[in-house]
Amino acid sequence: MSFITNKPSLPQSVPNIPPVGAAYYENILNMYQTENEDAYNYFNISNRVQVDTNNIDENFIEYFYIDAPLPLTTLSYRIFGTQHLWWLIVAMNKLNPIDIPAAGTVIVVPKQQFVTEVLNAIKR
Repeated sequence: MSFITNKPSLPQSVPNIPPVGAAYYENILNMYQTENEDAYNYFNISNRVQVDTNNIDENFIEYFYIDAPLPLTTLSYRIFGTQHLWWLIVAMNKLNPIDIPAAGTVIVVPKQQFVTEVLNAIKR
């Protein structure tokens, strides 16, 4: 099988790929396709979102105290109302995505009214 790829594209522009919500991590990853008869689609998952929280205006963020160990998806649901923004919590707090934050951890997240703006800025 050939792993030569064509120009990367965002998943929403690839035919036959069902759309996902704006909060999904897949929306910020480029999708590639193998150039052979099977034409498999794949993501470059080595992409990383990095957020410099040192230079963010305090009016745009809020802090959450984690009182019990919670999976990132559960934490995302409690904060944002969707489990799909776990990756934003990871990026803003430089967490390991496979770890469960310990009780007593304080995390920083964008205020709810700025989440869409943050997602749009990350996609650019």
